Amino acid sequence: MSGGSMDYLFGRIEDQIHVIPDREIRMLAKDFAKLMYECEWYTSCDTSEEQWLEALNKFKNKWFGKGKREARLERMINEEINDLKTELLKMIGNTK
Repeated sequence: MSGGSMDYLFGRIEDQIHVIPDREIRMLAKDFAKLMYECEWYTSCDTSEEQWLEALNKFKNKWFGKGKREARLERMINEEINDLKTELLKMIGNTK
């Protein structure tokens, strides 16, 4: 059996992400759910400590690293602008 040591906490987090009204916090919650998945599998002896530490370091570097928030917010802004541009272009019949 895989996981189970945390009663599949990651799944309950994933199930509720959509109700969070803040996009950045939804992104954090999604990444945190992935981290909790890795933690649960590690504490259930289904994966190695090396895999757990790799996931933990990846999460910490993304969310707590110097300058990471500014870069993440800039990417979010650019994605929103591109999505809006695509939607508006479709409204005038341009599918480029």
